[in-house]
Amino acid sequence: MNESYSVTSDIMQNLKHGFDTCRFVNGSLEPCAYHRNRAETLIVGILDGGGCDTAPLYSSVHHRRLSRTADMKRLLELLASDGRVTGGWWLIREQREWLRRHLAAIFAERLNRPCRVMVSGVAGYAHFYSYMHILFDAARDAGYDISGLSVDAVDSCITPLLEIAYIENSIRRGGSWPMSGVKSRYDIIGFGLDLPAENRHFIKEMIPDIRKCTIRVVHSDILDMHERRSDMNGSYNIITEHFLLSMMESVLQLVDCSRSSYSNLLRENGHLLMACGFSDMDFISNMLKIHENHGFIADETDMVKVWDPFGISRSELQQMTNDDDPLSVALDNCMIDFRLEHRIVKDK
Repeated sequence: MNESYSVTSDIMQNLKHGFDTCRFVNGSLEPCAYHRNRAETLIVGILDGGGCDTAPLYSSVHHRRLSRTADMKRLLELLASDGRVTGGWWLIREQREWLRRHLAAIFAERLNRPCRVMVSGVAGYAHFYSYMHILFDAARDAGYDISGLSVDAVDSCITPLLEIAYIENSIRRGGSWPMSGVKSRYDIIGFGLDLPAENRHFIKEMIPDIRKCTIRVVHSDILDMHERRSDMNGSYNIITEHFLLSMMESVLQLVDCSRSSYSNLLRENGHLLMACGFSDMDFISNMLKIHENHGFIADETDMVKVWDPFGISRSELQQMTNDDDPLSVALDNCMIDFRLEHRIVKDK
C-alpha cells in the first residue's frame, strides 16, 4: 500500500500533489512523484459490462447506480490499495465507448485520406498505449486504413515521452516476429522502467497495428505550442485531451491559452475530443464559452457525463470493497466533442 495517499482525498488530488518538474541529476533522469507513480501503473479496464448509465451534460441527474461485476470489483480493490492503475480513456467503459464512437465517425469521413492525431498530455506509456488501442478499434469500426494514421504524443514533461520513445524503438527494431519487441525493463537514462506482464501482453497484441502507423513524441507545452512549433499549425485533424483541465486547477486563463493553441494547431473542421472532471456547472458554462470564443462548436447531441473512480476517496473505495450495499457514484466526468468551425484571427 502506498502510504503517501490520503484516506480522505480522492486519488486525482493526491496525484496532483506530486506533480512537479522532472529533472536530470548527475546525468540520470529523476521523474517527479506524479510521473514515477504513473510509470508504475497497471493497464486495467471495465470490459465485462460493469459501470453505470451516462447522463446528458445538462441533466439534473448527478448520480447513478454502479453495477458490481468481476472487473468492477477488481478495479475498486486496486484503487483502494494504492491507486496505481492506468487512468485515461481506457479505464472506464462509458468513456472508452464514447471516444471510440466519436473517433470512428471522424475516420469514416476521412476514408482514403491521411489523419493526423495529437494526444495532448500522455501521463505515461500505459496511458498512451491503452489510448492507441481505442484508436485502432475506432479505425477498424470505420473501415479506415491504419497506415493512414500519424499520431503525435505531446507533453511538456520529458518522462512519459522517453518511456514511449524507448518502447517504440524496441517495437520497431524487434524483427519480423509479430509479438517481439516489448521488453520487461527499460533503463531510461538511469531511470528503471519495469513493465508488468499484463502491460507487456496488452502492448504486444497491438504490435502489428503499431508498426503500420506513424508515432512521434513531441516535447512541448501546449499552452504556447502554436507559437514555438508554428510549423505544426493547421496540421491536426484530431486532438484528444483527457483530464488536462483538472491539472490546470480550473484556472480559466490557462484554459483560454490552451484553446488558443488548439485552434491554431487544428485544421478547420478538425475535432477536439475532451474529457474533464468537473461537476461545477458554472465552470463548465464558462469553459464552453471560452471554446466558442476560439471558434469551437460543441456537438450538443452527445455531450455526456460519466462516473470517474479517480474522484472517489480511498476510504470510500475501501468501504465499497468491504460491503455489499448498492454502489452510487457521482457523474462528474464530462465528455465533449468540439469541432473547429472557424479559426479566430485576433489583432496583435
